[in-house]
Amino acid sequence: THAGGHWIRAGRPLPDSLLEERPDEVEAGAANLRAHIEIVRRHGVTPVVAINHFPTDHASEHEAIAAICDDLGVRHAVADPYARG
Repeated sequence: THAGGHWIRAGRPLPDSLLEERPDEVEAGAANLRAHIEIVRRHGVTPVVAINHFPTDHASEHEAIAAICDDLGVRHAVADPYARG
């Protein structure tokens, strides 16, 4: 994750620790999101954040991302292409 602390390896199941509800890790990894938003703005483009939803996600984590976007004045929406194919 962008917050660190999890080892993800191709072809192996996600670690259980990554599937736990951890909105604190969303905030810890938010520097990356903030940096991308700043880059987009620097180029004169209005950023929009798509919160990519997976069945294992927790509502509190989506809420944490939405709160970060709200603080930055960025529009956001949940997208669930994984579930919809």
